[in-house]
Amino acid sequence: MGFNLFDRDFITVRMAVYKIDKLENSFTFFKRIYQRDLYYCLYTLNNFSFKDLSAENLANKFSINKSIYSNKENSHFYRSKQFSKIEKHFI
Repeated sequence: MGFNLFDRDFITVRMAVYKIDKLENSFTFFKRIYQRDLYYCLYTLNNFSFKDLSAENLANKFSINKSIYSNKENSHFYRSKQFSKIEKHFI
């Protein structure tokens, strides 16, 4: 389960670009894992609207714990090579 699983494909390709793993290995690994994008599942709980449909807003709406960092901060963390913050966000 995840939120906006297109990130998974981006990460897989970046791993190949930086020679962390072969592209085929990463895609094969992720194919074996059951995946469901919460963005589209939670769309129905947000009055069938994509407006304000974010992990942070839904966490507030349903009174559940949210990530330490916002999803919007991940691109900044990536560019500034703060990979540990990205890991904390997803764990």
